[in-house]
Amino acid sequence: MALLQLRWRFFNTSVSTLIASILIASCATNTPTTGQNNHQNPITEPDISKIFYKQGRLSIKVESETPQSLSGAFEIKGTAVRGELSVFSPIGSTVAQVAWTPTDATLIANNETKRFAHIDSLMQELTGTVLPLSALFDWLIAVPTPAEGWQVDLSQMQQTERPRLFAKRTTPLPAVELRVVLEP
Repeated sequence: MALLQLRWRFFNTSVSTLIASILIASCATNTPTTGQNNHQNPITEPDISKIFYKQGRLSIKVESETPQSLSGAFEIKGTAVRGELSVFSPIGSTVAQVAWTPTDATLIANNETKRFAHIDSLMQELTGTVLPLSALFDWLIAVPTPAEGWQVDLSQMQQTERPRLFAKRTTPLPAVELRVVLEP
């Protein structure tokens, strides 16, 4: 019985981590990528880590019938068009990896790979809700973009040591709280 409860608790934490991964991974704007010219391939994709890169810790609470909460480290790089997100456990192992392009999205977690037509599809399946993708990405760079149902506090994003953001969604249900502490 104790082993079953431990496995269930680990499963809930993994699912919650995936939800948080999607929240952060979906933080995106429509920033176009620019190609670099060369003689063999006239348009090549830029290194996504040079476009945008953030790392830090996140905490999320989903106030559903069975409330869930989690925290962990994350690393995100890329743009809304093409990017990657990794979420790590407190001991540093990779819990989930998400990658997206204009034509698909991939989730790798629990030794399983799932493919989706778009990052929005991946998020909808995992979270069961629509999230403010552009607003979330903007919040990570301290731009106070409004999002319906969400309240965001960016007052601590200008700190040089550990910028922080807090966002809370009250409607539609379930209520969600997101806290992010970025590494400088």
